Amino acid sequence: MYDLAYSVGNGSMSGIGLKTSVDIGALVKDRRKALSLTQAELAEQVGVKRLWIGELERGNDAASLGLILKTFMALNISLSADAEIAVDDEGPLIVGADLDALIEDFTHRGGHDD
Repeated sequence: MYDLAYSVGNGSMSGIGLKTSVDIGALVKDRRKALSLTQAELAEQVGVKRLWIGELERGNDAASLGLILKTFMALNISLSADAEIAVDDEGPLIVGADLDALIEDFTHRGGHDD
């Protein structure tokens, strides 16, 4: 089971689960409104059309991970992922995703989902 936590600004990590695309969309919408941004303004910062922001906020699960991460960066949302690791005689069965490394790699590539 993976746990995904997030923080906004310089705040501490929240344990609120982000388990579905609808959860991610709600987070984006809430944060955008908290920053008094319109969908069009956020879309301009991310480099997408306003329609894409609307689809993300409605929980469209076909959104590109790279663009979601870029949206999170524009909204100053940080993520952290942890996994429970099951171990048998041959070692780990499930290895946690290193989301921090993924975001760092994405940032160093200039925010492009190549």
